[in-house]
Amino acid sequence: MPDYAIWFIAGAILIVAEIFMPGLVIVWFGIGATVAGICTLLGAGQTVQVIVFLVVSIISLILAQIFLKKTEKVGRRVGAERLIGEHGKVITKIVPGEFGRIKIEGEEWNAKADDEIEIDQWVEVEQIDGTHLLVKKYFGEKNE
Repeated sequence: MPDYAIWFIAGAILIVAEIFMPGLVIVWFGIGATVAGICTLLGAGQTVQVIVFLVVSIISLILAQIFLKKTEKVGRRVGAERLIGEHGKVITKIVPGEFGRIKIEGEEWNAKADDEIEIDQWVEVEQIDGTHLLVKKYFGEKNE
């Protein structure tokens, strides 16, 4: 089997293996193997192939890690927790002790508040309680 085929097969296996592995690491070695395979087709010797594989793999891995760290938000919340501190609009009047409804980030949620809040008023999410939001009136500027 020619060297380029081995590099391409190894590259494909590593890239596909990334689907099943956490961490976004193996794919860069798959890309390195593919680039080494291209070098083989261009007539590079085995030493050059190995050096290209290692350099491309390691540089790709380092650059990906730098990029991911820069784009990652510290303390990122997921699910309903992401709504804490966000603002929504009341679509069904909120009366203390009863559920009203708000629309936030394109989704409708049941909401409770300590104060009566009329339809079309803005609220701020203070916390999550099960499947509903605890909100308070929001008096700041808000663009629709």
